[in-house]
Amino acid sequence: MLYRRAPRIRRPADAAPSGTAYAAATGQGENLAISSRRDPAGTVIVMVAGELDHDNAHHLRRALTAALAGLPTLVEVDLGAVTFCDCGGLNALLQGRRQALAFNRAMRVRAASPQVSRLLLLTDTAGLLDGAADGEIPR
Repeated sequence: MLYRRAPRIRRPADAAPSGTAYAAATGQGENLAISSRRDPAGTVIVMVAGELDHDNAHHLRRALTAALAGLPTLVEVDLGAVTFCDCGGLNALLQGRRQALAFNRAMRVRAASPQVSRLLLLTDTAGLLDGAADGEIPR
């Protein structure tokens, strides 16, 4: 008699560890720092500083997953101190937005550096991440 092995169900690598909150300083690397805080109104603010690229965007994905796990009313991402952002960083933001929508929550970019603003303008994604009708993200 032949037995088939049951398929393994694996949690995505960028999912927050189950049963634990992701640390406040999530992405500490050479060129990236990510921290988060929750304000009294229930909004989680994720602050990103440094270079956000393909190699370290998983830190932002994890931070956004952890922020959404607490079921906040809103997740705001502050990118005002980001000095570089490529398509990997943009993908992490868009995945975070998609995940927020799946939780029936809102996510928006609260502030963006000139580099991030240019990327969002060139890729026509500012309207998806600003939470406002005019498509303008504050600097």
